[in-house]
Amino acid sequence: MAGNYFHGAETYLLPDTTRPIEVLAASTIGLVATAPNAQSAIAATLTLGEDNSALTVSAVETGPRGNGISIELIDPEANDVALSVALDGDAIQVTLATGADGVITSTASEVASALNADDAANDLITAAAGGDGSGVIEYAYQVYLSGGENEPFPLNKPTLVTSDKLIAKAGSDGTLKDALTDIYNQTGAVVVVVRVAEGNDEATTKANVIGSMDENGNTTGLAALEGAEGLLGIRPRLIIAPEFSHLSSVGEKMESVAKNLNGIALIDSDHYDTYSNVIKRARKFAEAYFLHGGISVYDPDKKTTVKRHMSATVAGHIVRVDNDEGYWNSPSNRKIYEIEGTAIDIPYVSSGPGAKSCLANQLNSNNIVTIVNKKGGWHLWGNRLTNGVMLPHQRIRYIVGDSINEAHQDAVDRLVTKNYVESVTGRVNAFLRRLTGEVISGGLCWVDTEDNINAIGTGQVFFDYDLGFYDVAERVTFRQHVNRTYNEQIFS
Repeated sequence: MAGNYFHGAETYLLPDTTRPIEVLAASTIGLVATAPNAQSAIAATLTLGEDNSALTVSAVETGPRGNGISIELIDPEANDVALSVALDGDAIQVTLATGADGVITSTASEVASALNADDAANDLITAAAGGDGSGVIEYAYQVYLSGGENEPFPLNKPTLVTSDKLIAKAGSDGTLKDALTDIYNQTGAVVVVVRVAEGNDEATTKANVIGSMDENGNTTGLAALEGAEGLLGIRPRLIIAPEFSHLSSVGEKMESVAKNLNGIALIDSDHYDTYSNVIKRARKFAEAYFLHGGISVYDPDKKTTVKRHMSATVAGHIVRVDNDEGYWNSPSNRKIYEIEGTAIDIPYVSSGPGAKSCLANQLNSNNIVTIVNKKGGWHLWGNRLTNGVMLPHQRIRYIVGDSINEAHQDAVDRLVTKNYVESVTGRVNAFLRRLTGEVISGGLCWVDTEDNINAIGTGQVFFDYDLGFYDVAERVTFRQHVNRTYNEQIFS
């Protein structure tokens, strides 16, 4: 009989082609920064006893694996037992020596020497006695080493940060600590950090920030952000390099990386440069959120107000608006927290003859974003990317497009049948209907008959869809009329 013969009932689990399309994360920040004195990797340790009877054991290798090593000091409860060391995996057992009366005689120094001399034990740990090591050591039940940590910010390796608790591990020098502080002053955020080495001069540091790829495909600096999704499972969408993005070539690299990630580069101006040079710089970018004015903020470590670039603060601000209102909303005209103002004066007039000519409006008219002082505090001011496209509209296009692509990876290499076509279009239309009314004003997916008939035999199938965007009320105009008929009631 045929090899697939079967007599009975069976069930095939068919794929669910109607499951909802998942919206991808829109608010992950990609940060490149320096931190020359960031915390290094830490080896797990353990101290037993006190003073001259203390024994300190440290893992040979740094990192959390050392936390799985244990030490047990055994009282043999017998007479004239020799000091010995035995291992069972990562469990180290030390049988302490006793005298003729069964009393423990091993000193801390003797136990440390025995551990260091054992070939198996010294592969795992090093041991040291406290004081002069002359004190007799006491037995101890099995206890594990602790405190082992990986390097929190390894050089040129994308690292996921989800809490402001890691700020303390960034060290005091470089740009990483300030950038994370500015982000988390605005909101909780998910940040992909790439720490780069600080060079001996600005040119070397700038080259490290821009990054490169070696002959083995290993990337550094900004280039390393492009590999973050493969390592961490999450894609950076808001790309920043505070205190570096105002430099020539750095902003250009940021825009290139952001484009490859379907994200947005937040590029700082040199806020001390002339107005005309700032405009020229902004016009060099095709699709960046270009920021001018900087921030002044109180630094509790320095106990004074300092000035720095605003991209980290704005990135955190955007994430907060995303969390509160949705990524499809503009972050402009929302209050920015915990800043004292801008690094330079940005005159702003809210209405009247001076409104159009004030610096804030002139910057916005050139697709440059700034921060203004309004009633109620400091607010981000500006909606547009350097190409004039509204920031929320571009982000919607990226997130919707990537969500549809990701959801249909299993549609690749399937037979193009009528059911296949209807399944894909139906699923996309269900997704667009779900977004309509809040994220988009409408959307429709269809197949172009002529294009797909012409593609028969090529292994390619085309699905088209459109999106409708809600306008951002960037300019609200009230038209005042004079009506004298209201006075007629005086005489009636």
